[in-house]
Amino acid sequence: MKFEFLPNEILFQCFQYLNAPDVFYSFDQLNLRFFKLIRDTSLYLNFSQMKKSLFNHFCRIILLNSEIKQKIIYLQLSNDGTNGQIEYFLSLYSMRY
Repeated sequence: MKFEFLPNEILFQCFQYLNAPDVFYSFDQLNLRFFKLIRDTSLYLNFSQMKKSLFNHFCRIILLNSEIKQKIIYLQLSNDGTNGQIEYFLSLYSMRY
C-alpha cells in the first residue's frame, strides 16, 4: 500500500511524530488532499537547533495563514545556537488567540 492511500486518521497519527516544518516541507505541495490535511492537523513545533532559513520560512507560512497558528499545540523555542530566536518569534506572534 502506498503512503498517500492511507486513511486520514492514520496520517494524522503519523504527523504527530513529525516536526511541523518538516511536515509542511514534505507534504505541502504534494497534492490537494495533503495540502488540506496538514492544515487540519495538530502541529508540533520544535524550533530548537533549527536552521535559521527554515525557521524564517515556516514563520512566513504562519504569518500568511493565520489558521495554522490556531493548530499549534506544542512549541519549543531556544536561543541556544539560534541567536535571538525566542525574541524574534514573540515579536511576530501574540501568544493570545
